[in-house]
Amino acid sequence: MLYAYHVHPACTILSMKSTIRLSHRLTQLAPSPTLAIAAKAAEMKNSGQPVINLSAGEPDFDTPEPIRKAALLAMESGQTRYTPSDGIRSLRAAIQDKFETQNSLHFPLDSILVAPGAKYALHALTQCLLNPGDRVVIV
Repeated sequence: MLYAYHVHPACTILSMKSTIRLSHRLTQLAPSPTLAIAAKAAEMKNSGQPVINLSAGEPDFDTPEPIRKAALLAMESGQTRYTPSDGIRSLRAAIQDKFETQNSLHFPLDSILVAPGAKYALHALTQCLLNPGDRVVIV
C-alpha cells in the first residue's frame, strides 16, 4: 500500500493514513524542480537575503491596470469559457500584426499559438518536434 504523502507533493491533500492505491505512474514522478527553487528563494528572502526570484515566472509587480480592466470587461461581457486550444483568433491576429508592423516579420496566422504559460508551450513544442532518443539542450 502506498501512502500519498510519500509519493508526490500533488497528493499531500490525502490523509497520512490514506490507504488509497495510487497508480504506478505516480510513483515515478519527482517533485517539481521549479517549485523547489521557488521554495529555496522564498526561504532566502525570508531570512533577509536580497533575492530576485526567477523560478516560477511569477511577476514581482501587480497586474497593470489596463490588463485588469480588460479582464473585468471580458468577464462582464460573458467571455468566461475555454478558448480554442491555439488561442483566441483576434489575439493571434493582433500578435501577427505586431510582428509585421514593429518587427517586419510575417508569420501565417495558423503558425501562431497562444499558450497558458511557457511550460505548456515548451511541452507542446517538444511533443510536436521530438522523437524518443532525440537529444535536446534548452538554455
